Amino acid sequence: MSSVLLLREYEAFFLDRSNADKQALGQTIVTAFGGRPGPNSSDGGIDGWFCGENDRRIAVQVKLQSGRVGRPQMQAFKTAALDLKAKHGVFISVYGFSRPTRQLINSLLHDKTRAFQCVDITISQILMNQHLDALRLVGVVDVDRVGTLVGRAFETAE
Repeated sequence: MSSVLLLREYEAFFLDRSNADKQALGQTIVTAFGGRPGPNSSDGGIDGWFCGENDRRIAVQVKLQSGRVGRPQMQAFKTAALDLKAKHGVFISVYGFSRPTRQLINSLLHDKTRAFQCVDITISQILMNQHLDALRLVGVVDVDRVGTLVGRAFETAE
């Protein structure tokens, strides 16, 4: 089976889940990062957090939705992360981000004040180990094991 077909199967897997299942998968991803998942409720724009390099608090949001993530969702994540005292974030989605969201993320990465830095990655990037450099940008320490752990988490959820 080609990697493209396998990725399409994973995408369908995520999108066919109930909201409760999607939240549980998001928490599984946070756990795969070695983090602490948030509560089982409306998360206010954040699914959990973990400590990275030099004890950086890194917020994580996972959006398992059809379509691209919009700027309002990214702004809600930034606000929730800063409320949590996290100056770094990892935003994970199935299909990536709209152009305005992409522009916002790029501006955050190049902000001289470094008030908040965020990287965006897709599920397929994680499963194909194409997320490593992005995670290093925000201080994730053990980037090599994240893809393996996330892949295993999805296999057990099926």
